[in-house]
Amino acid sequence: MRSYLFELILLYCLVFSSQVLAKQQREKTRVDTGPSWSADGQWIGFSTFRDGNYEIYRMNTNGGELKRLTNNDVDDHYPVWSNDGQVIAFARKVDGAYDLFIMSANGGPSINISKHPARDAEEYASWAPDDSKLLFSSHRDGNGEIYAFDRNSQELTNLTNTASNEMMPNWSPDGKHIAFSSDRDGQMNIYIMDADGNSVRRITKGRLDLFADWSPDGKKLVFQRRGSSGFAVFMINIDGSEERQLSPDGEVQFYPRWSADGEYILYMSPKDGDEEIYKLNLASEAVTQLTKN
Repeated sequence: MRSYLFELILLYCLVFSSQVLAKQQREKTRVDTGPSWSADGQWIGFSTFRDGNYEIYRMNTNGGELKRLTNNDVDDHYPVWSNDGQVIAFARKVDGAYDLFIMSANGGPSINISKHPARDAEEYASWAPDDSKLLFSSHRDGNGEIYAFDRNSQELTNLTNTASNEMMPNWSPDGKHIAFSSDRDGQMNIYIMDADGNSVRRITKGRLDLFADWSPDGKKLVFQRRGSSGFAVFMINIDGSEERQLSPDGEVQFYPRWSADGEYILYMSPKDGDEEIYKLNLASEAVTQLTKN
C-alpha cells in the first residue's frame, strides 16, 4: 500500500510538468524549473527545456549572464552546488531512470555517483556542510529510502531503512539534522531526524508536504504543500510552530529554496502559463521574475 502511495505522489508531482512540457513542444515555448542557489549566493542554477531536452543552466541573481552547464541528449534536473562552490550534483535520466551525477560548477564531464538501475535522485540531493557526503533518495530497496554517499570511502549508507517511503532529504546548516518527506503516518509530511537517522520527529500535518529547505540559521523550513488549488509554498519553525503560507492564495508555486543570506526564497511558478523562475524578498514581499519565456 505504501509503495502504491509513493507511486501516486511521484505521479502527481510530475504530471503538471509533463502537461507543461507537452504544451512547450506544441508551441515551442521554454520551460524553466528546479531552481537552486549557489552556496555563495552569486548564482542560480535551474533546468530548462529550451534546447529540446532538459539541460542545466546557471544565471546571476538578476536573471542575466546565462550559461549552459550540461550538453547531451538526456534530461538533467535539480542542480545543487557544493558548499565550497566547486561541484554541482544533479539528477540525470539514464536508461529510463534517474541517477545522481556530479560535475564541475563550470560544467564539463560528469560522474555517476549512484549507479543503480532503480530510481535514484529524482529530486534535489543535499551536500553535508563539509561536502564530505551527499544525501539522496533511492527506490533500490523497493520503496523510497534516504541514502548518504561518502565521497571519501565511496560507501552508501541507508539512513531510514523502513517499510514506508522517505524522500527529498536536506541537511541542516550545522550538519546535525536532516529534513525529509515521509508517508510513515499515512500522509506525506515533513520530518526531521538526526544525521545518523535516529530521533525522527514529525514537523508538518498536511496531506502532501514536499521539498523542505532550511533557513540559514537552521530555525525554520520552507516547503511546498498541495492544497485545493495546487501546490503552495509554506514556512514553519522546526518545532512545528508558526506555520504560514508564503504563496498568494490561488497561485501555484514549486521547489522553494532559501538564499544563503536568508533574505529570499527562490521558486518556480506556472502563473503566467509557462514554468518560470522567481524570487521572493521575505522582508518586502516583492517578487522578481528571473526567467521569461
